[in-house]
Amino acid sequence: MDFKKIEIIFLTVFLSIDIFLLFTILQTPSLSTDAPNSTENSIKTEMQADNITTPKLSTSYSNGYYLASKVSDSLQSKMTELADQRVSYDKNTKILSSSLNTSITFSNHDDLVKKLTEFKKNSNNILEGTDYVISDALSSTNEIVFAQKTKYGKLTDSTGLLHFYSRDSAIIGYTQSYQENVVPVREKQETISQSEAVNYLYMYSELPNDSSIKWVILGYTKMTEVKGNIIYLPTWLIGVENKNTKNLQIKRVNALNGAIISNTASDNS
Repeated sequence: MDFKKIEIIFLTVFLSIDIFLLFTILQTPSLSTDAPNSTENSIKTEMQADNITTPKLSTSYSNGYYLASKVSDSLQSKMTELADQRVSYDKNTKILSSSLNTSITFSNHDDLVKKLTEFKKNSNNILEGTDYVISDALSSTNEIVFAQKTKYGKLTDSTGLLHFYSRDSAIIGYTQSYQENVVPVREKQETISQSEAVNYLYMYSELPNDSSIKWVILGYTKMTEVKGNIIYLPTWLIGVENKNTKNLQIKRVNALNGAIISNTASDNS
């Protein structure tokens, strides 16, 4: 295939993505950015009455991009590089699953994070392991989660995570998803603040009574697929804990316009 044909293909793909994003933006209901400011005190009062507590939230704006990554089976193509483990690959979910032949024992959480951070550096243990960083927010007692880092931020949904599973104080296996060549498809845009994201959750009745906001982090969530490309958008992830049951649920808010994003299967614990 000559370079002219390759250029035409790339232009066609990116034009399709741009048209889709423009259509999505136009279809998104307009949310007043003045609402969180003008009703800040009212929302805080109502949340207190509903026994909803929050940590100190930033009112500063951040920025983010619409990102794209071509759908691929890159993990499957490199599976033979892995050693001392039994692996399988799901072509539908693009997730690699591994059962370690030799479990990784640990004495406490800090010891575990230190050992896994070192373990993933070896490409015979984890493919592209240096591209992941620990995510305390997404981790739990029996599961340590690393998020894939990019030049533009972390992928914080099921398409870019490394999950380690434990049993009886030992890591016994992991699942992994990975995205190659993540690139922006639109210019950098300003996001809403942490405080505004939580306000939008409450305004849309997504914060139940007797709950506590444990953390608020910025990451990227899969929006859709267009012509073989995954489209990501910047997202505020908000950890909401039920004060009575202590169950934690992850809520997702579009960081560009405050719209609520439907939860994924992994957003409950």
